[in-house]
Amino acid sequence: MKEMKYSKEKYSGLYLALSILFVVCLLLSNILAAKLLKIGNNYSVTAGVLVFPISYIINDIFSEVYGFKKTKKLIVFGFLMNLFMVLIFGLAIALP
Repeated sequence: MKEMKYSKEKYSGLYLALSILFVVCLLLSNILAAKLLKIGNNYSVTAGVLVFPISYIINDIFSEVYGFKKTKKLIVFGFLMNLFMVLIFGLAIALP
């Protein structure tokens, strides 16, 4: 019988911190998209534009330092956490 080997990938503290910051910025930018900021008299933008560039910069750092494979995993994880947040918010809104 073949024995299955469990490989444990090592991740640095910086990798973990940047991953958490990326997901938090992604979630915050989607939550803050509901708030409009007025710029001058004629322009308005969502408050999400304050936070989203941070997630973009972190994503760029990941692709340069850790490679496409790990960056893709991080983006998929961020998407899944965003979906989870939407489901929880929907459940909270539906509650009496």
